[in-house]
Amino acid sequence: MPLEVVLGFDNSRETVTGVQIGFENDANQAYGIQLGAANSTHELRGAQLGLINTAEGIGAQLGLMNFTDEARSVFPRDELKIQLGVYNGARNASALQVGVINFFLERTPGLQAGLVCYAEEGTYLQLGLVTSHGAGPWYRRYSPLIGFHRDTKNTQING
Repeated sequence: MPLEVVLGFDNSRETVTGVQIGFENDANQAYGIQLGAANSTHELRGAQLGLINTAEGIGAQLGLMNFTDEARSVFPRDELKIQLGVYNGARNASALQVGVINFFLERTPGLQAGLVCYAEEGTYLQLGLVTSHGAGPWYRRYSPLIGFHRDTKNTQING
């Protein structure tokens, strides 16, 4: 596929291979860079730079609000997503999040660094002013500065 540059106010394409620049960018498959106020793609292999970014697949997101969801992606779950923003949210995806508020939902392995870090299940490390992790009583879920959770549901014991 040849590389392309898509310019416009409201860009909507089935597949983009190259650069998509506009106020609103939407693609079912994006292989390259989306640059705009609002970026959305179902299968990302590349980067999104904008105010609001939503994607499934592997790549980097730099913006005010970033969301990634691996639940319907065609790419393997263990490929890393990098999110840099004020608010970062990931579900069912391996992720590195750096921001003010970071959320991991469902079984999400990775690393979070920010003021507030929240995560449910998975194996992850949190560095933040307030961290919330795992299940159990409230006094075991919250900690200042460092939080850690090890997923024990997928651990097998041989013998």
